[in-house]
Amino acid sequence: MSGEALLFIEDDDSGRELGLFNLRKAGYAVDGARDGAEGLRRFDPERHAVVITDVKMPNVGGLEVLREIRARSPETPVLVITAYGDVDLAVAAMKAGAFDFIGKPFHREHLLLTVAKALERGRMRAELLRLQRQVAGIERPIVGHSPAMARARPRGSGGPGRRAGARDR
Repeated sequence: MSGEALLFIEDDDSGRELGLFNLRKAGYAVDGARDGAEGLRRFDPERHAVVITDVKMPNVGGLEVLREIRARSPETPVLVITAYGDVDLAVAAMKAGAFDFIGKPFHREHLLLTVAKALERGRMRAELLRLQRQVAGIERPIVGHSPAMARARPRGSGGPGRRAGARDR
C-alpha cells in the first residue's frame, strides 16, 4: 500500500472501528465519520482517494452521500456498504454512480480487494485526464504542403492514403 487516504463513513460504532482497523492495518490512511453529515463535512477531494459509506444512516443516508460526493468530485470512487443487501438498493447505488456495492457482513479480504480496485480505477482516470490535457495542449494543426507533410496529416485532412501530388477532382 502506498498510504492512500480513504474516508470511511459508518454510523455503527463497532462496524466503523472494525473497518478503520482493517483498512489501517492494510496500510491506508483512513478518516472515519459517524454519519453522512459528518462524512460530507470531512470529505476532501484532494485528500480522499476513495470514500466508503454505509447506506442506512440517520439524517444523511449513504445514497445522498454518494450523490453529493459524485457532484463535488466525479472522479472519486465511492463504495457503498450495507447490511440491507436488497437488489433494488444495489441497483439504485450503481445508477447513482457507486463504484461497487458490498453487503455486510463482508470479509476483510473482499473489502481490501474492492478498495484496491477502486484506487486503481481512480489512478487510471487521473492518468487519462492528464494525458487528455497534455494532448489538448500540444495538438496543433499541421501546416505545410510537401509530400512528407501530406503523409503525416491524419485521415480526412488530406493525410495518409492520399498520394503525394494527387489532384483533387
